[in-house]
Amino acid sequence: MIIDTQSVRAAAGAPRTTTGLDANKKVSGRKRGLAVDVLGLIIGVIVMAASAHDNAAGIALLDQAAERCGMRLEKALVDQGFKEAVITSTANMARRLTTPTPAWRDTIGLAA
Repeated sequence: MIIDTQSVRAAAGAPRTTTGLDANKKVSGRKRGLAVDVLGLIIGVIVMAASAHDNAAGIALLDQAAERCGMRLEKALVDQGFKEAVITSTANMARRLTTPTPAWRDTIGLAA
């Protein structure tokens, strides 16, 4: 399973209660999170204010994945935005949570 988030600008009329500012990317809007399997099929989706940390999205996405996949979930690939809180809160759910190394990113053609 692969988990990642993306901050996107909100529409002009979006309520302020559902939007926020992502200080790292200088984006005012929402953050969407996706969990996909190895085939690219969607396992979980979450939308939250851009000011929310990736940890909140990661925990919610892993909960959705556990609900849909049960104990078949063995490994989740995440980027550096997800911190130790995701790993510790889901230690019983996922056996291994792996962060790809820069070398792994290069082998699949992702920009660093």
